[in-house]
Amino acid sequence: MSLIDATNADADDLLYMVRSVEVVKVYFVWTGRNAWWSTWSTRYTPGCFHRTLESAKALCESRRVQGTVFYIDELPSLGLLAPERTLIVSEINADQFLARYDVKRLKSITTALPVATMSLRQFWYLFRIESTLWPSDYPERHSAFVSFEKNSAPFEVIEKTQELSSYSSESYGPNYSLGWQRRPFTNDRAMVHAICDVLKSQIGEL
Repeated sequence: MSLIDATNADADDLLYMVRSVEVVKVYFVWTGRNAWWSTWSTRYTPGCFHRTLESAKALCESRRVQGTVFYIDELPSLGLLAPERTLIVSEINADQFLARYDVKRLKSITTALPVATMSLRQFWYLFRIESTLWPSDYPERHSAFVSFEKNSAPFEVIEKTQELSSYSSESYGPNYSLGWQRRPFTNDRAMVHAICDVLKSQIGEL
């Protein structure tokens, strides 16, 4: 099952208080017709973010068209966890994830606000694309996203030294499931962990 855009979440679901913050794994599906190691811009499409690799692969199977290659990246994302509800901050088309987000201003804001009692909606305001904590020239499309999932199993937590992967599909014919090749996914995620640590210290998890 794919994650939904947080703007489409039920308003009542976003009233729940955030209990913990983690760096979590999100599977991002995108498509193309050239080699996966080439430098080119990826695009967001509805349903492209998933909690599990199995769900991401199932989406690829449902969208198979001859000649199309699917890619699945393990995105290090910021997970804001409330009871049975999760808000996820992810970024695509970035060599350094969340590096353009103003973490200094975030520290100032979270020092003044009662972070331990903040709701998912309040965190959504801090991270949505319209937030002033993103630079004025930050792209409004195909960049940062805030997603939501309800009543799901836990997301996989990513440790700071954990290796992540990217997968590329290969077809063995229309009567067979797609095959997958794996390679390391090495984009810098240091800032995601840094932002997580800032919020954890205010919530009282550290």
